[in-house]
Amino acid sequence: MTTWSAINAAYSAVFNLWFELLAALSPWLQVLITALPVTVLALLVFRYASNQNGIRLAKERIKAYLLELWLYKDDLGVMLRAQGQVLQYSLRYLGLSLVPMAVMIVPLGPAIVQLESQFAFRSIQPGETTIFTVSMDTDKPVSALDVTLLLPAGVVEETSALRIDKTGQLLWRLRVDEPGQHDITVTVGDQRVSRRLLAGADMYGLWPQVFNAADWRVLGSAAEPSLPAGTAVISTEIDYLRARGEFLGLSSASWLLLLFTLLLGLVLRGLFGVTF
Repeated sequence: MTTWSAINAAYSAVFNLWFELLAALSPWLQVLITALPVTVLALLVFRYASNQNGIRLAKERIKAYLLELWLYKDDLGVMLRAQGQVLQYSLRYLGLSLVPMAVMIVPLGPAIVQLESQFAFRSIQPGETTIFTVSMDTDKPVSALDVTLLLPAGVVEETSALRIDKTGQLLWRLRVDEPGQHDITVTVGDQRVSRRLLAGADMYGLWPQVFNAADWRVLGSAAEPSLPAGTAVISTEIDYLRARGEFLGLSSASWLLLLFTLLLGLVLRGLFGVTF
């Protein structure tokens, strides 16, 4: 197991347990409750990663020069100087906020990835088809590789592999006839990789693309074990359909998490002595 896959497995296990405890609640309540510990972590990160005194001073100066603009609105010279100071301290405030905002990706990133796996996608229903894609990293064109697809009962190969040498991809169209968890196996020469396909109702923990354990992108593959390192397979992908609306690549559940986190942050920041 690589470092990337170990990190992914650890936080996936934590979030899987978390969502199991919340499974009886409605999705929006699960998101709201999840936002609470995320907010606490974000506030702690912001507090210790930011220059709180500098932020506080910049905000006070901005307020002071805005008041000066209002009081001396008939004096052009004073107004121009005050506007320059407002701009200067606004840029300083922005600069002081950039580093902690970037560090806040640490608690927010995994939470959003895990939330997407729970609520963004839906499982394949019996009778539906999906595209299964395998991406390769090999010196040979994929059209020359000895590749075999092994399917369990309940999953049917509707089309043979479409091999695209330019992208190093192989694509199959599969039909699901039975609900449940189906393990799909691909053999490339003497190498073998497997992943699950979830079908039927009430299936959670879905993620379309799974990466090789040696690839850092495995950190963004929630709820699925990484592919074994040392194989020519870079990733596998199942074309799960979206269960909710999407904006800028995120589902409505993730945008709701960000909204709840922002609101809770405004409410709880005083308890943690945080200024932003």
